[in-house]
Amino acid sequence: MVLGLFSCEIDALLRRANCFLIRYGTRILFLHNGCYWEAVDDRVREDLMKFGFGMTAVVALLVVFFTTPVTAAEILTLKATDGRFKIQGGFYPNYLVFLKGLDPSTIKTGWVDKEYYAVLDVHEGPEAGQSAIMTLKKSSDRSPQPEWCKTEGGENFKGKGITCLKNAEGLTEQLRFKVKVKWPDSAAALPAELQDRTWAEYPELPGRREFEELGAFDLHIVLD
Repeated sequence: MVLGLFSCEIDALLRRANCFLIRYGTRILFLHNGCYWEAVDDRVREDLMKFGFGMTAVVALLVVFFTTPVTAAEILTLKATDGRFKIQGGFYPNYLVFLKGLDPSTIKTGWVDKEYYAVLDVHEGPEAGQSAIMTLKKSSDRSPQPEWCKTEGGENFKGKGITCLKNAEGLTEQLRFKVKVKWPDSAAALPAELQDRTWAEYPELPGRREFEELGAFDLHIVLD
């Protein structure tokens, strides 16, 4: 017999303050909201019973676990009409994400107070259907995250390219994030609704071609 209890790795637990747990020795036996499913075998069940957890209590415990409402992760989704995803200064894993087609009056700057996880979903172009995992860099006085920038944008990002300009006339306003790209195995830290993706990884990441614009894409930011 296998009892289906939740478990979660320590690192994932620390990233999710709203996980509720029961610790059994070195194992964590119950959680919700983005943590992993894992089977707990007969040995654990027998040990629980030794410590006074009869079968009725164990079953009741399971009923509570499986019927407890799970709060979905809070995810901010930004839908860009197009934009850029380019390596910053030539050094992996530092990248820049530029998003076009957003309304500056609805999105503040400088609100990123920690390294939030994010997922970029590409919908058009050579990398359509692929996704990349990243964390947003924390905002600072010198580099607010995110930041509204004037860039040339347009065909091939000519001239000053994707440089973030201030008080520039006649250029396209875009929202810029500085990010760190993560490897696909970092998907375990994401909410369940963001895990089922075709993950791209360095060096075959979206936007790797010299003048490539991504076309329509979504940036999902995990806020909890």
